[in-house]
Amino acid sequence: MNTPFRGMLSARWRWAAIIALLSTFFLSHSAWAAPDPNLDVTLSDNTATAVSNQEITYTIKIVNSGPTVTPSIVFTFPANITFQSALPAPDASTAADLTWTTQPIAAGATARFYVTVKIDPSLNNGTVLTSQVDVTTGSGTNTATDVTTIQAPQLTATPTSLAFGNQRVGTTSAAKTVTLKNTGAQPVVLSASSSWSFSAAGYAVSSTTCNGATLAVNATCTISITFTPPATGTINSTLSVPSDAPSSPLQISLTGTGTAPAISVTPTALTFGVQKVNTTSAAQVVTITNTGDAVLTFTSTNITGNPEFTSTKTCGATLAAGASCTISVSFRPTGTGARTQGTLTIVSNASNTPSVPVTLDGTGAAPAVLLSTNSLDFGTQTLNQTTTAQSVTVTNDSDVSLVISSVTIVGTNPGDFAQTNTCATVAAHGTCTINVTFKPTAVGARSATLSIADDASGSPHTVDLAGVGVNAAIVLSPTTLAFGDQIVNTVSASQTFTITSSGGAPLNVTNVTFPAPYQGTPGTCTGTSFTLNPGSSCTFTVTFAPTSAGDFNLSALIYSNASARPVGVALTGKGVVVAPAVTLNPTSLDFGSVAYGVASPPKTVTLTNSGNATLSITGLVPPSNADFAVSSDCSATLAAGASCTITVIFTPSVGGAGTGVISVETNAASSPDLIQLTGVGVAPKYGSSPAAGALTISSVIGSSNTVVITVNNTGSATLNVSAPAETVAAPFGVTPASAYTVAAGASAQVAVTCSPTAAGPYSQVLTYTTNDPTLPSVSYNITCNGTATPTAGFASSPAVGGTIAFGDVAANTTATSDLMISEVGTADLIVGLKGGSVATALTGAQASSFSVAGAFPLTVADGAAGSTLVVSCGPQAEGDLTATLTLTTNDPAQPEVSYTLTCKGVGTPIHLLYLPLLARATDPADLVVTAFTITPMSLKAGDPVAVSAVVSNNGQTTTGGFWVDLYLNPTAAPTAANLPWNETCGLLQPCYGLAWYVEGLAPGASITLTSNEGSYFAQNSNWIGTLAAGTTTAYLYADSWNRDDTNGTRVETGAVVESNESNNRADISGISVSASGLRLKSADTTSLPQRPLHPKQ
Repeated sequence: MNTPFRGMLSARWRWAAIIALLSTFFLSHSAWAAPDPNLDVTLSDNTATAVSNQEITYTIKIVNSGPTVTPSIVFTFPANITFQSALPAPDASTAADLTWTTQPIAAGATARFYVTVKIDPSLNNGTVLTSQVDVTTGSGTNTATDVTTIQAPQLTATPTSLAFGNQRVGTTSAAKTVTLKNTGAQPVVLSASSSWSFSAAGYAVSSTTCNGATLAVNATCTISITFTPPATGTINSTLSVPSDAPSSPLQISLTGTGTAPAISVTPTALTFGVQKVNTTSAAQVVTITNTGDAVLTFTSTNITGNPEFTSTKTCGATLAAGASCTISVSFRPTGTGARTQGTLTIVSNASNTPSVPVTLDGTGAAPAVLLSTNSLDFGTQTLNQTTTAQSVTVTNDSDVSLVISSVTIVGTNPGDFAQTNTCATVAAHGTCTINVTFKPTAVGARSATLSIADDASGSPHTVDLAGVGVNAAIVLSPTTLAFGDQIVNTVSASQTFTITSSGGAPLNVTNVTFPAPYQGTPGTCTGTSFTLNPGSSCTFTVTFAPTSAGDFNLSALIYSNASARPVGVALTGKGVVVAPAVTLNPTSLDFGSVAYGVASPPKTVTLTNSGNATLSITGLVPPSNADFAVSSDCSATLAAGASCTITVIFTPSVGGAGTGVISVETNAASSPDLIQLTGVGVAPKYGSSPAAGALTISSVIGSSNTVVITVNNTGSATLNVSAPAETVAAPFGVTPASAYTVAAGASAQVAVTCSPTAAGPYSQVLTYTTNDPTLPSVSYNITCNGTATPTAGFASSPAVGGTIAFGDVAANTTATSDLMISEVGTADLIVGLKGGSVATALTGAQASSFSVAGAFPLTVADGAAGSTLVVSCGPQAEGDLTATLTLTTNDPAQPEVSYTLTCKGVGTPIHLLYLPLLARATDPADLVVTAFTITPMSLKAGDPVAVSAVVSNNGQTTTGGFWVDLYLNPTAAPTAANLPWNETCGLLQPCYGLAWYVEGLAPGASITLTSNEGSYFAQNSNWIGTLAAGTTTAYLYADSWNRDDTNGTRVETGAVVESNESNNRADISGISVSASGLRLKSADTTSLPQRPLHPKQ
């Protein structure tokens, strides 16, 4: 904290010497005083820590190593301190320094001067105080300084200001927080919050941890402040927080804006004027605008005082600042006159007018109807004739519109009156017209009421309608003229009818018509068109002149104004000629279904002479179908009106439909007259499968064989079949042996059995009679041959007893050879392993070096191609190896067959090959799955299964060791190495698979892999000798696993480098395993050990 002069002395003297030297050359006109070398001056203070508002005493130490001297001593104060005292007292002082000029310092003596000052309390932490003393003698000036750093509390705020933004007047904002931190070097004590102050209203401390707190160095506390604006506009304030820090009080700037909604309503009065009672006026709109700067909230917008005023609004619960909404008010008076005033009151949180009333006024008025007349009388009017229209004027005697909703005619005879009108909506004091006409539909007084429905009081308003209908009437006498029979082409005597006008109006006859063959002429009538006054009459005469035979029932028609339709006089007559006529009843006979050969009941037809002359019967021609027999009691002639009978009987001679026609030939104009005949003959129809004729049966001698003849009745009647006409002799038997029947559409079976005792042949004829008219007799010629019992025959290649030689086989390799087996007998051949296993079928000292693969028991169907067994030698030792393979068969002549197996085990040869410097590289190995079988392919779960595969090296390089895996129903088919079978199980349970390890294969060598125990590597296999129920797909993959020897991780390629990696897999699909109820043992494939690179690991 101080700088002793001694530390600066040598430097000062070096600079003095340099300056003196330079002044010799450059400063000949100036003088420079060097420090006094006899004085050593230091300046120090008495405190290690300078704190504001603290007193400090400075010590000036002067050591005189020269003669006695009275120096001039000037002590310069640091800034921001207050002088307190000095010892000895200075000779002079100012606000900036103290001076001693009368204090001698003896030779060799040390003088000390003491100055006490007080540090200004306003000094902040880190303020540097620098004081200085200058001691001047005649020899020069010695200077010393003292530097002191203030260590004071320092209070800072983060942030230094808070902005609260917009806040609605009278509401409190969310709190904002300021963090105070002591960034000084001394603890700071904050005053109680009660002494804190805001420079403007609206702000408050909501919570604090700074109330009277003492903050250690770097400690913090917080103050949370809220803003509740008392008025609108921007409000700036300062929070002052006193403390003992030099810069107290700490001030935090605060700003926020008070906002408030304000409402403007236009207009504040609505006048609806005159409105028709019970109708709704057009809406008038009140616009509400929020002229404030905060959201306006509506408390209510209700209409009071008169419910005849209603409103709809676009205003929601709130209205944003500057926005507008509308309220539409309608007026529907229920009475007339000035209506009670209503008030729409808009209540909100507006700061200017929380409640705004809008007055509502209106007047109700009702229309009034005046009619120009209350009745219309149309007098008399002819029926169905329309009068001239009479009018009714409707006047609206009011200040509002009149709505006429309908104009109708009601009452006693509304259909006799009609109206048209121009009335709908009639303006105030306006008129409209209704035109009414009368068209009577009946005679006599007619009346109705014109009804006017409107919205005026007294509705409906009515006008009485009256009129009288009159009409002409007609009477005909007589109403029927009957002329009887009239010979064709002659004219009858005339007859007369009278027309009388019997109504109250003239009868206008417009036309009188007569249909042929009737002819009419006016008698007293003046023509076919005339008028008869009421009560008068006239006549017409009529004659009948037929031109053909037959009845003529017609009418003479009189058209008039008496009715809408003409009235008529019935005219009857018959034109007749002299001739016979034939009537047949019935004209056809249907006999329905009649059994074949059986006569139907007789049916008859009545022949009648319906003419007026004698009928001559010249012929009665029967049908060409002889199944219909015809007889009659008719003679050669038949008088007019007389009858005779024709009788027919139907006796079908065949099945099916039969038809015929009887032709009746006479002298009548209609001759010949025909009688249609129909009937159905019902008959059976015999058929069989096999068909009748020669049949051959073969049966093993001493046993039986049966042929079934199915007899079908495709006819429409029951088929009767007799018993066989022949005696059935041994070795034949027939069931049924008696007669039988077959219903229509049904079938029956006849079983013919042959039980030969010798080779035969035997013969038997079976002859049946039937009621099938097309096949009355049917025969079957049956031959039976006896055959010997079939037996299986065994043959093989090599022949039984032969030798299967493998030659030299290298150690750790396997050689294979095929044993072809054929069936040469007459039954299926079954081949098995002696003792039931490979271990018992292979005998001899070296049997372990041999193996046989196949699906045992092996069945070769009679007549089928042969089957192959794969025999292999995998030498377990060097030298000649021999074993015997014994198989069992169902060939009675060869129940056991044997073969000698030989091979020679040789060590792996070592070839020394001396290559030139340039040599052609040998092609790599190539592993191929050359055989893969799983037998049998169809089995039950639990049945034994055998797996066999052959892997060959088709390359030119001997392989190293490699793995082969069997996969059963994997989650994905293996396509590359490093996917062991047990990693493809997925959720499949149970999961099975096999892993074989092959030590290596020489070029061209093969190895046979089987599911026999010892062939596969058990530690990484799961095999129980059978398959789970379901359909199984199997895959075999050669070179299936590889890993790095050093770290045990998998590598991407297999263990064998191959020229072709795509032929390492073989597949078998469609292995069908049916359920047997056997529950297979589940296997936890995850518990299998890590697959080694080779088993020795």
